[in-house]
Amino acid sequence: ISQSCFLVGDLNGDCRVDLEDLTAMASQWMAASCGSEAGLILHWRLDETGGFTAADSSGLGRNGTVAGGVSWNPAGGMLGGALQFNPTAHGYVWSSYQGIAGAAPRSCGAWIKTDISPGDIISWGSRDAEGGRWVIRLDQTGVLCVDVGGGLVIGTTVLTDDKWHHIAVTFAGSTTDDIDLYVDGKLETIGVDTQAWATTKLGVFQLQSPAPSHYFNGFIDDARIYNRALDLREVWNLAITASTLYDCADLNTDQTVNLADM
Repeated sequence: ISQSCFLVGDLNGDCRVDLEDLTAMASQWMAASCGSEAGLILHWRLDETGGFTAADSSGLGRNGTVAGGVSWNPAGGMLGGALQFNPTAHGYVWSSYQGIAGAAPRSCGAWIKTDISPGDIISWGSRDAEGGRWVIRLDQTGVLCVDVGGGLVIGTTVLTDDKWHHIAVTFAGSTTDDIDLYVDGKLETIGVDTQAWATTKLGVFQLQSPAPSHYFNGFIDDARIYNRALDLREVWNLAITASTLYDCADLNTDQTVNLADM
């Protein structure tokens, strides 16, 4: 798949936007949803206005519990609301869901906004077992990094510019060589790949980390986990329209298809 062919509004994947795409949009007119996304097993929209629960929109009931000093920002997210994490307040979100184990395929995504690094974004597994953890974070230089315990995959795009960025990580294989990083829907150039086997252990799934040396300082929005490796177009579409369904006509991500999408 060539990313040069990806166009907003190209609903049938023919590398152009034309009458056929308008016909597809008309078929979805005023629909409340484009349907379910294959493999979506956790989705925290983070649009709540208060309380201690981050609702799971995947339909699997994997709600998160907000702990410590975390602030809801109902209108301050990239897609509606967001959560703001302050490292001095020791806040994080955890779930009884234990993540994806072993070398099973997976994809994770979220919107982030920060001007400080390092900091954990999404994590689960065992920090003590080699190859046993799955930690997506910004490293000390502010670039996207995956730490599997004994092995690292590190990108090259600095994300600490206090602007919203979509980050995604996909994995289908057995080692860190099989991990792909994405920033704003585009495949990252890998700066460092310290090869290791990925044999993730089950453990508490978290946004942010309760460990002081791993605190994230900034905003996180629309966190997701899929039990499969998304392809290039799906990741691009997720960053552009908040859905892996490229034939979805809800182009402005307001959960309905109407004039605002044209």
